[in-house]
Amino acid sequence: MLTNGTDTIPAEVESLRFDADFGAVFNSADIGWTKPDVRAFQHVLDTMRLAPARSFFTDDSPSKLVCAGSLGMLVHHFRGVAGLREALRAVGVLD
Repeated sequence: MLTNGTDTIPAEVESLRFDADFGAVFNSADIGWTKPDVRAFQHVLDTMRLAPARSFFTDDSPSKLVCAGSLGMLVHHFRGVAGLREALRAVGVLD
């Protein structure tokens, strides 16, 4: 998970138990780049040793999708949970 955040993100992640659902949480306050800077996405890919085509990024901001997509990441414009579920099914993440 990549988020533009502050130093409160670790506590929020812990309280929401996101750490159990995601292999890693990348916070712009820690990595030094914010979305939509392509370096933020590249940092995540490099650190996790992920191929862009095997990475999924969703956001409600089209400009952030453009940057992630320029690296070859699978992207989804978030407009609601139903659409996200459909997109995740399409890439084989959900049954």
